[in-house]
Amino acid sequence: MPTPPFEQLLAYKDIPLHIIAQEYGFDVRPVGSSYRAHCKFCGGTGSPNLTFFPKNDTFYCFACKTTGTKSYFLYLVTSTPKHDLEYIWRTGQKPGSGALVLDLDSPEANNLRVPCMRVVAVWCGQRLATGAEYPKEILAHIDEILLREDFKQREYDLVISLLHQAEELLCLK
Repeated sequence: MPTPPFEQLLAYKDIPLHIIAQEYGFDVRPVGSSYRAHCKFCGGTGSPNLTFFPKNDTFYCFACKTTGTKSYFLYLVTSTPKHDLEYIWRTGQKPGSGALVLDLDSPEANNLRVPCMRVVAVWCGQRLATGAEYPKEILAHIDEILLREDFKQREYDLVISLLHQAEELLCLK
């Protein structure tokens, strides 16, 4: 399923999870203080075993044990990275709207190490704000690259690629 438009992703912040699930074709029914549906993740049949808990906007499937928050549910149904959703909800901005972009017209563009270090600092700050742990092996590799004597566009691109890999690892956790 394609990623929903930015405005829709932003609006999901204030929409209860069980309502969002209905938008994605889950037949959600109230059961006491929660809601239940058949799990499309495991294809569960029989009684509905995917439960939505409105109190904390989480879900749990008693059949396949899939569980998580609203952002993880949206990741599963739309493939929108969880950290992107959390960034959108926290800041109201599109992810990557400046953080990982190098202004090639800036006076610092001749020395790519400085803007690259800024990108890494911004990325680490964003991860710290979300409480995510840094992938230590990737950051060690980035440190090694930043210390290279001859730091050019190739090294800059490699660091950005490593940051994207780290984002993917964080999304899978």
